[in-house]
Amino acid sequence: MVFRAFAVILFFVFSTPAIYAQVSKTIHQTFTLDNADKITLNLDSKVINYKETKGTRILVETKITLSLPNQSLLDFVVNNGRYKLTKTVDATSRELSLSSQKNKNVIVVKGQECREDVVHTIYVPSSVKRF
Repeated sequence: MVFRAFAVILFFVFSTPAIYAQVSKTIHQTFTLDNADKITLNLDSKVINYKETKGTRILVETKITLSLPNQSLLDFVVNNGRYKLTKTVDATSRELSLSSQKNKNVIVVKGQECREDVVHTIYVPSSVKRF
């Protein structure tokens, strides 16, 4: 009897973390400056980290975490460009703009809404001003 109670307790202790499982993936994108000396960001991320770097390119590291433990779903949305950034350059003002894809639909799996956490780390050359 004691063994059964112990086995039940162990089952709940080890199965509880699986309920709160998440999947995450980090992707990288590189952008050339194209003679721009200013950068503006229109990203839908709540967390944006800036780091200065040497060189002439902008590197964007994007960490995506989904609340559902479904690696195939995460790979699917990443490979279909959901987190891909677009670059536009205004030659007259020498301003480069990075933007997130607009109109992202909510991901729903089996009636459950999937929460997405997106964190961008922007490696910006020291010669570029950011807004």
